[in-house]
Amino acid sequence: MKESNPLTDKEYQALAQLIDMACRKGAYGAPETAVVGALWNKIAQYLQSKNIPPAKTEEPKKNE
Repeated sequence: MKESNPLTDKEYQALAQLIDMACRKGAYGAPETAVVGALWNKIAQYLQSKNIPPAKTEEPKKNE
């Protein structure tokens, strides 16, 4: 039986970007960081297996 995937590759890219942005902004506390990082790694591995890079997030602009 073939497993169906309800998410598209673009949605996986968006999830990777969302996780990255939330981590950069400190949305997760220390206890959650390991779990969130493990999920991001799984998503990134999935995307890499399809030769799709995780969507890159822009660095926050610093006020000068």
